[in-house]
Amino acid sequence: MTGNAALTEEMTRLLDEHPREARENRFSASLCGEMAVMRGAQGSGGPRRNKKKKMTAGELSSRLSMTTSRVAAVLGSLEKKGLLERENDAVDRRRVLVSLTQAGEALCEKRKAHFKSKIALLLSMLGDDAPEFVRLLGRVFEITSSDAFRQGECIEEDQEGFNG
Repeated sequence: MTGNAALTEEMTRLLDEHPREARENRFSASLCGEMAVMRGAQGSGGPRRNKKKKMTAGELSSRLSMTTSRVAAVLGSLEKKGLLERENDAVDRRRVLVSLTQAGEALCEKRKAHFKSKIALLLSMLGDDAPEFVRLLGRVFEITSSDAFRQGECIEEDQEGFNG
């Protein structure tokens, strides 16, 4: 990996922890659509990550700050491609759990490695400014995910369910 490996890991962590903010800032296509759902289904990416993480579509929707209808559409597409599987919850048959297949895990890991190489290249090209960039990116995500910043997030006409 080129560039500073610690900064690459820190920037990847920031993007994983703030998918909504990264997506809204159009940072990366890998944080939208299928890849976002695959990474969400894969889990946090930490050292104790369960390779066969199972969760509901609602949990994914909440985790990714995406609408349930958007997540449902993406899940259907991933399932058709053999990258995701659904199963009924053994405890509550009404709940449907989703998880990545082996092929889905492999593709997710391949894309993640590619994404990290792009981050490493970016940081390498920033040179001495890279640490400050990562620090400021963290602050931007911290601020834009705060309750104070999100107050009055949109005008009344853009709020879901507005019937004016």
